[in-house]
Amino acid sequence: MSRLEDLGIELGGYFLLSKSKLKRMSHIIEGMVLSGTVSLPDVVNSFEEGNTRTNYKKVQDFFRDNDLHDDDYISFIVDTLFKDTEALTLAIDRTEWSYGKTWHNLLIVSVLYEGSAVPLAILPLERKGNSSSQQRIDLIEKILRVIPSYRIEMIIGDREFIGDKWFTGLCDRVIPFVMRIRDNITVHAQDKLQTIAQLPDNFEGEVHIGSQLLTLSKKKIKKGILCIISSLTRKPIEAYKLRWKIETGFKCLKSNGFNLEKTHLREGRRLKTLTQLASIATMLALKTAQIIQPKEANTKKNMDFLQSQNSKPVIAF
Repeated sequence: MSRLEDLGIELGGYFLLSKSKLKRMSHIIEGMVLSGTVSLPDVVNSFEEGNTRTNYKKVQDFFRDNDLHDDDYISFIVDTLFKDTEALTLAIDRTEWSYGKTWHNLLIVSVLYEGSAVPLAILPLERKGNSSSQQRIDLIEKILRVIPSYRIEMIIGDREFIGDKWFTGLCDRVIPFVMRIRDNITVHAQDKLQTIAQLPDNFEGEVHIGSQLLTLSKKKIKKGILCIISSLTRKPIEAYKLRWKIETGFKCLKSNGFNLEKTHLREGRRLKTLTQLASIATMLALKTAQIIQPKEANTKKNMDFLQSQNSKPVIAF
């Protein structure tokens, strides 16, 4: 029995791969958790069976020949972390880095869990710069193939994730959202067109932005003005504060966890598969931390607990 099965996690019930490929996938995930990195030589060195050189060749073959189906992967993450009817809060963001002359830029929609976030839908942009509204909508569509919209409590995003087509796409799909917005954006409010900066401090009310009637919440903070656009969401400013969890999730994948930025993989398709496997490894670390501290209710303390383990994922295999 594998260590994944020890935790009651069965890959074969979700991923349509042969028995040998499922075994290889399981070994890769376990290797990431045990080595604390996505560096494939280190992952292979943690394998308990087989010849190192042969194992490395098999791992390379896995990334060359196999893509994890998005529906299978999303179902696996959601079913493992949440009860059937449990509401989900999503967050959208990008993470990017360079390795030598290769630039990696991933658009990710994650599900918030405990004091962190686990990627659900991943799109390698394979270029520098922001995503388009259509690319974001396409990621949401992938999630909606598996998760009904009524289970999505909201999706949270920073100032990069704005635009009439994007907001309209979320409204059409009945997905509540909370997005930060710049104060130089023009809205129709108080019977006239004006920028958000021209509205009173601590303004809260309905405004037209593009083709949508949305709620704008404006609040003075120490570093200036916080402006939040939302739909069908109560207490949007408080909801937006949950966005820090996706930053913690990225740290688990990267510098404070599995060092995703150290990968030598260059092709976007293979990087996506690697990120999915590293996300499963992150999920295991988070679940194990939850098992270790089952009575811990404070998510900030959970985050501190995770990050205090020598900057490596928590494991209990």
